[in-house]
Amino acid sequence: MKIVAELSANHLGSFERALDLVKAASTPGADAVNSRPSHQRQMVELGRIIKSGPWRAETLWSLYREAHTPSAWHGPLFTSARYLGLEPLIGVSP
Repeated sequence: MKIVAELSANHLGSFERALDLVKAASTPGADAVNSRPSHQRQMVELGRIIKSGPWRAETLWSLYREAHTPSAWHGPLFTSARYLGLEPLIGVSP
C-alpha cells in the first residue's frame, strides 16, 4: 500500500507554502505527493455563482483562480519531491 499526500489547494496560492507542504509530506512517511493541474476555463462556467457555504456569492472562476496550482510550479515541486524520496504524481482534474 502506498501513502499519497495530496497537495491540492492547501498552498493558499503561495509557492513557498507548496514547497513546505511537499517537505511536510516526507516527514510522516508518505510515499508520493500528488498535485492536480487545473485548467480553469475547462473546469468551470465563467458566470456560475456559488449559492451557499463559505464562498457564497463568489464565482466558481474566482475560487479556482485563487485555489489552483499553476502548471509552472509542478517542475520545481516534483524536483523537491524526488530529492526528498517521494514519488511525484500528477492527477487528472475532475
